[in-house]
Amino acid sequence: MPCFATGTLVATARGEVAVEDLRVGDLVVTAHGGAALQPVVWIGHTKVNVAKQPNRTSAAPILIKAGALADGVPHRDLRVSPEHAMFLDGRLVPARLLVNGTSIVQELWCPEVTYWHVELPAHGLLVAEGAVSESYFDDGNRKQFDNYGITTLFKDFESERGNGRYAEAACYPVLQDGPLLERIRARLEQRATANLEPSDKRLSA
Repeated sequence: MPCFATGTLVATARGEVAVEDLRVGDLVVTAHGGAALQPVVWIGHTKVNVAKQPNRTSAAPILIKAGALADGVPHRDLRVSPEHAMFLDGRLVPARLLVNGTSIVQELWCPEVTYWHVELPAHGLLVAEGAVSESYFDDGNRKQFDNYGITTLFKDFESERGNGRYAEAACYPVLQDGPLLERIRARLEQRATANLEPSDKRLSA
């Protein structure tokens, strides 16, 4: 489920707006071609008790620290769900694959999180905290949201991803493995090491 954690600032026609304050019809800044501003068509939200999930790694938020992806990107710490894809090197890369334990970490200690998704007229790219990432793609997981009408006790965020719809219809190619992913991970690791304070470098040596 590609979602932002509560408090994430999304670029809109009226400036940055917290994701939980967006409304259907609001115009958000997009980065995938076509109209530069596109309307929100649905907003989903779901509260997740991470501590009670059978598999915390499928639910706990990924923290992408400020500057982890590039200079000033994101410009504030960004928290997303594990399957939320960031747009890097022309590919969609799930946040869980970028975890390096330094500048990008999974908050397995987080007891609870509320995730919000922003759906556009078609799957595309939007800007959150200055970083480009995907909008919501409905591959059959809409029932995982609390405001869908039917909810489940334990939300399985990966239950529908294997049906292939996402990989076939995503707005950009999805990167799950291979040399390009390794190059991206190496670049981000290099940035993380370069940005460590001298005391942190001594501790990691």
